[in-house]
Amino acid sequence: MPKIIHGGGTLVALSLGLLGAILLLLSMSAFLSAGWNSVLRLAGIALLGGGVAYILILSRNRLHEWQTLIAALINVGVGIFIAIWVTSALTAATKRTEFFLDFTKRYHEIRVAAHELDNKVEKAKPSPLDEGDAHQIYFRLFGLIYDEIHAYQENFLEKEVIVDWLSWQMYDYMSGEFKIGGVSYVNGWQWWLTTPAKYHQNTPILKKIFACNDRECVKDAIGRVGVRGWQDLF
Repeated sequence: MPKIIHGGGTLVALSLGLLGAILLLLSMSAFLSAGWNSVLRLAGIALLGGGVAYILILSRNRLHEWQTLIAALINVGVGIFIAIWVTSALTAATKRTEFFLDFTKRYHEIRVAAHELDNKVEKAKPSPLDEGDAHQIYFRLFGLIYDEIHAYQENFLEKEVIVDWLSWQMYDYMSGEFKIGGVSYVNGWQWWLTTPAKYHQNTPILKKIFACNDRECVKDAIGRVGVRGWQDLF
């Protein structure tokens, strides 16, 4: 980059731009909360924009150097974009693996609890207490489903994975044979709708899925769910 003005001013401008780029990269990190990531993202954009503006101000009396300057800024911008894209891709890949393993573990724990309650009910006449335990297991199951839908919305779960998972749930609901502690899937779902979950934004999605008869219908319902993309980064 050509010498635009005294080195001190140029150094300040470049420092602002570099700091802004660093904050943008940090905002893509999975180690901070969504709130802090938003703050870092806005601060990074402000600093990066300030650095670019400062450079342009410093160069106002050297118009013949603007072509070289703009080319350099474009190169920097492309480099930052690639760095953000790579960081985002790596973060998303890591998150997808973490979510998949966590969901698998939670579902296994739910199935173990359901199996233990089934064995208990088979050995004795079901009681209101057993029904309450069954509802609590359904609470965990539907909570897991909502978490999976949210993960898909955040682009941390592949579409085919969630379509397969929710198709299984649809078949369990439709068959009428699935029970936990003697409580049917339909009964568990109707109980779930008596809780505040009735007003959750993802409840209409599950209602549509439970009204399906095959996997293609489930896939179509999931396809209507909004997924976080590049347009939501800034």
